[in-house]
Amino acid sequence: MQGLTPFSSHQQKEITMSFMSVTPAWTLDKPAPKASVLRRLFGAVAYEIRMRRAIRHVNSLDDRTLVDIGLLQGSVEDAVRRGRRR
Repeated sequence: MQGLTPFSSHQQKEITMSFMSVTPAWTLDKPAPKASVLRRLFGAVAYEIRMRRAIRHVNSLDDRTLVDIGLLQGSVEDAVRRGRRR
């Protein structure tokens, strides 16, 4: 006994191929995500790496140097991320 389908094997292949060639509906409504999404993601990661490196660098300064530039040990991260408050 062959399959329970009312189509011959040739018709079944044609139906399968026609379904495979149909453009998905989501591509008609909205364009597919572009490289800009990945670019923004990698840019955000690179920015965070730069921030953490800068924080480590400023944290490595001694207390006297930090006072000279107007910072306290506890305010280094805030100063690096947001800049100096005036």
